[in-house]
Amino acid sequence: MKKIAITLLVLLSFGALNAQTDTTIAYYDFNSLTVGNLFGKDSWKTTLAGTSIDIQVQAAYSHDNSNAIHFTQNGGGINASGNRPLDTIFPNFNYADSGIYYIYFDIKREYWGSEFGLGYDQNNDGKINSSANSEKGLRFYSAQNGGTKMYLPNGTNHVSATLINSGWNRIEIKLEPHANAGHGYLTLRYQAIGGTTWTTIFNNVSAGLDTAATNAKNPSNWDNIFFHFTGSNSGIDNIELWRIAAIPPPPNQLPTDIALSADTIRENMASHTLIGAFTTTDLDSNDTHQYSFAVGAGDDNNSEFMIGGDILYSSISFNYEDTALKYIRIKSQDQNGGAFEKAFVINVLDVVEVSISEILEQAISIYPNPASDKIILELNSEIAPSLIRIYSINGVIAKEIKPKGDINEIDIRDIPDGYYIISIESKGNNTINRRIHILH
Repeated sequence: MKKIAITLLVLLSFGALNAQTDTTIAYYDFNSLTVGNLFGKDSWKTTLAGTSIDIQVQAAYSHDNSNAIHFTQNGGGINASGNRPLDTIFPNFNYADSGIYYIYFDIKREYWGSEFGLGYDQNNDGKINSSANSEKGLRFYSAQNGGTKMYLPNGTNHVSATLINSGWNRIEIKLEPHANAGHGYLTLRYQAIGGTTWTTIFNNVSAGLDTAATNAKNPSNWDNIFFHFTGSNSGIDNIELWRIAAIPPPPNQLPTDIALSADTIRENMASHTLIGAFTTTDLDSNDTHQYSFAVGAGDDNNSEFMIGGDILYSSISFNYEDTALKYIRIKSQDQNGGAFEKAFVINVLDVVEVSISEILEQAISIYPNPASDKIILELNSEIAPSLIRIYSINGVIAKEIKPKGDINEIDIRDIPDGYYIISIESKGNNTINRRIHILH
């Protein structure tokens, strides 16, 4: 069996141990015991019912041709139990931390039923009372006529019609005692000796624990391994208890930088205009981050912006002529409280703005210029001119007319030669002035 133990160690080292650390193992076979009655050998105690013939340490009984325990008696009401303290042979197996625990043993299935489990000698009589739930903890049971069960310390059980194979089987109980709100989870698998495939019977079902209880419901109280045989040909060998302590979470890595996908906004845009998205540099690749405004250097214009998730928006309309630069300070915080702050400058972009007078200027055409007897004034209908005047350079009105449409012909034969200003008054009290030259 030593070869099997080494194989299991290698498998767990490359499997479960990838995610765990601080593994301890307790291993027990019966090879160091002399052949004969089990009672009294190496702290083992047995309890018999319906027979005086003890459970036997039998040579070459195990599947690996080594010593194993064997109950040889059969008949109605005949059964036997055995237990041994979890002393120095099983160190560090007290379920006190949040690690994962594995219980392995080889068992030979028989007709009426065999049990193996861990329990609590609550009354200190040196044995596990087979009828007291206060002492029986977690128990595996299998029988040809009864299927497979996991008896829980709270008095309930999980039942499966799946039968382990006849003959010797390797059983694995995986226990996470502090999961499931303190009730624990367990997974049960078996493998026929000599086989290569594990068959799962129960997967992540409640373990029925109570880590605050003072009896066998609390796994930290378990202080014995025990078994129970009903009828003949039952056997157990190669008990292993593994404790794989949970890896403490690595220290949280603080964010180290914040980036903004865009840092510009055009002037005169409405509030709630999207500017850019924040991203965070963080060595913890699975971290999530929340963004908020921070108080500190570069926070002058925080109030003029808003954040939705990881997006930066404007909260007002900006005017380039007021200022072209806006200053904000941003904090990125991960789910573990680690934070990083950074100041950003948001650039307000100038937009070419055309005044009403410029628009009106572009909507007027005056020709010819110079002119001798008349000038033609073409106006865009959107200007809606109300009055046209011609002024001399010294401000004297030379002519005044009311517009008659989009095209107005003005007679200038009565105006002396010289330079003049033609003034068009338009909607909104806007005035457009153009210089003309009259030359007869």
